[in-house]
Amino acid sequence: MDGKWQRLAKILVNYSTRVQPGEIALVHCIDDVPEELVDSLLAEIFKAGGQALIWLDRECYLKQLINNANEQALTVFMEDRLAEIKKVQVVFHLYSETNACEYSDIDAERKKFYLKLNRPIVDWRCNKTKRVLTCLPNKAAAQLANMSTAEFEKFYFDVCLGVDYPAMAEAMDILVARMNATDKVYIVGPSHGYASITDLNFSIKGITAIKCPGRENFPDGEVFTAPVRNSVNGTINFNTPTSYGGNQFDSIRLVFVDGKIVDADCQIGTKQKLNEVFNTDDNSRYVGEFALGLNPRVTRAVGEILFDEKIAGSLHFTPGSCYPEASNGNDDCAIHWDLVLRQTADCGGGSIYFDGELIRQDGLFLGDLAVLNPENLKV
Repeated sequence: MDGKWQRLAKILVNYSTRVQPGEIALVHCIDDVPEELVDSLLAEIFKAGGQALIWLDRECYLKQLINNANEQALTVFMEDRLAEIKKVQVVFHLYSETNACEYSDIDAERKKFYLKLNRPIVDWRCNKTKRVLTCLPNKAAAQLANMSTAEFEKFYFDVCLGVDYPAMAEAMDILVARMNATDKVYIVGPSHGYASITDLNFSIKGITAIKCPGRENFPDGEVFTAPVRNSVNGTINFNTPTSYGGNQFDSIRLVFVDGKIVDADCQIGTKQKLNEVFNTDDNSRYVGEFALGLNPRVTRAVGEILFDEKIAGSLHFTPGSCYPEASNGNDDCAIHWDLVLRQTADCGGGSIYFDGELIRQDGLFLGDLAVLNPENLKV
């Protein structure tokens, strides 16, 4: 791979997580993570003066635990994981899923119990550690993206290594300032070619906007905040395939009244399975995140949310938990499901308004925000 795994490891250790001498880093491998990447990461961690722990997981084994372990045994397992992650300062979450549908036949109640146990681990990783998540190229990911294995591997390294992340970080400051000064957001679209129309309004007043230039996800490229919890009204129609708990969905339509999802349907997938997700707990029908995608190298959906939520010209709207740094009070929730709407011209277009001012049309920013358009962020 011409040293690409080594280049990636250097970025993850020295740019994304900034490992310091004496810090303990957890390298969490899920399914088929390339040995060359793990070896390169360990070398870079030790070179930076850090120490390392490794978790080697397979989703098929975890599924057995979720399905068959009694509540006491599963609780012990997850509590031990939580205790161990509390001892580290850095987490590398390396995801190489071999079957996107592996969890599709888990009983809904068992899944809810597992998610409840897993939530403190996710919260600790996200809020108490320096962490970075990457979803690695493999045959399953390539198949999900309708690409050959070689084509998807090339795509992965293009979106990871072909972006000027420091320049992106600087340009994002303009959008962060604009969002921090905004009260009302209005989203409309598509502008042509689709039967259903998105017409959604909400407030982001007083909720901090956060930039994501490759520190916690890789690849990266978004600015996020959250809607005021009870302010969301209208309809949004997502045009990007997605999955949750091993179940596949597409063309999800959500209707909101005073912040709550009052109707949810989809063209691919079942309405029953869709609503099972939103019935996970009392806060699952409220939204915890609103974000704009900015990665100039991600121009199509590939079926993995780490990439799809970064599509240039997209937005994502997220039923479930909010992030503490952009809290709207919907913190206590077991789900966080990023749903993506692409607004580029080839996907039907669409508009975003901040306090009545058009700031993005058909996926392209206007005015001083144009520094975030794709041609300005590629290496």
